Amino acid sequence: MTIKKVEIQDYNGDVYYPHTSANVVFMSDASKLEDAVTQLKTNNGDLATLATTNKTNFVSAINELFQNVSSGKSSIATAITDKGVVASGDDTFPVLASKIGQINSSSFPPWSSPHDLFVQATPMNTPRTYTGLGVYDEKIYAMGGTVSTGYATGANECYDTVANTWSTKTSTPTNRTRHTCLSVGDKIYIIGGINGSTGITSTECYDIITNTWSTKAVIPSVSFAHMSSVVGDNIYVFTGYYSVGGALCIDTYCYNTITNTWSTKANTLTGRYEGIALAVGTNIYIIGGINSSGTTISTNECYNTITNTWSTKAIIPVATDGMSGFVVDSNIYIMCGMNSSTFSTTIRVYDIVNNTWSVKLGKNPSLKNNSKAIRVGDFEFKIGGYYNNPNTYYITNDCYII
Repeated sequence: MTIKKVEIQDYNGDVYYPHTSANVVFMSDASKLEDAVTQLKTNNGDLATLATTNKTNFVSAINELFQNVSSGKSSIATAITDKGVVASGDDTFPVLASKIGQINSSSFPPWSSPHDLFVQATPMNTPRTYTGLGVYDEKIYAMGGTVSTGYATGANECYDTVANTWSTKTSTPTNRTRHTCLSVGDKIYIIGGINGSTGITSTECYDIITNTWSTKAVIPSVSFAHMSSVVGDNIYVFTGYYSVGGALCIDTYCYNTITNTWSTKANTLTGRYEGIALAVGTNIYIIGGINSSGTTISTNECYNTITNTWSTKAIIPVATDGMSGFVVDSNIYIMCGMNSSTFSTTIRVYDIVNNTWSVKLGKNPSLKNNSKAIRVGDFEFKIGGYYNNPNTYYITNDCYII
């Protein structure tokens, strides 16, 4: 008969070895002790198969697992917070999951390094101001402008907003500055401007697909430092100068890109130059600029393209010229520019529905005037510009997170 030993340990840690001559040891409920031990192993698994470092003690393994989970939660919370939603390692997993859902997936371009509301995108190759911008298929085209020598350029550079890279395209047929560029489908139209002391009436069309230029109908009169915007297939050009040293006009012209024809529309209420024109639906808002007396103004006027009529809206709180801007839903964002000799870093927002102005949190990362801005998806890119202390022509490309 085989003698089996059973080890019994009391609460004080003392071990006893009672002996039995039976082949099988029964528990008080008549079950076999050997079967109970086997079942315990089956229920709890083999310690050697644990994925933890510790494979000999259940308590140590559980503690290790808990520590790993805690560290993982802290890392997740840090990543969530970096995306603009405050999270803590003490948050439960359901709470962390909810906060992940609050993250705007388009918060930053994949190549960016967040800095306030702006990130610095790759700068363009040619430093310039008064450049014109067009956009197509997530690519921005910077055309013409004034370079550091003071002369007009025909440079045409393409910025890929996804790859964050620039490439050179076919130059404009006519060097020009203080002009406007408008995108309609896969074409970009470059209108008016000056070259030296010569005013330009030509309209040139850039075919993005073929990387070629063609000449279109001339604008009815020379116009530079004007403002323009697009509604449907029509381009609207407002005010500006007739000639260098000449009179400031109040004209409104409409160019139909389908028929290649110009027509005259209702005059603007205020003659101005170096303001901004932005379309919201079928209305175009002209804000700020400089009047015939050389004074920076704060007027805000709305042109209804359907009725061909003008109306006055709430003035911008600080008179501004040379600014850039873009539209988000029913709001117009105004950035940069200057008042007299003071450069602005304030971001102002005009609420079209309520006809009110407010200041947006955050500031422009650089002081500049006559930079141009254009929206691509959830981002606004503000390119080029000028600062006169010291005399600087910018290649900067500031990306604003909308």
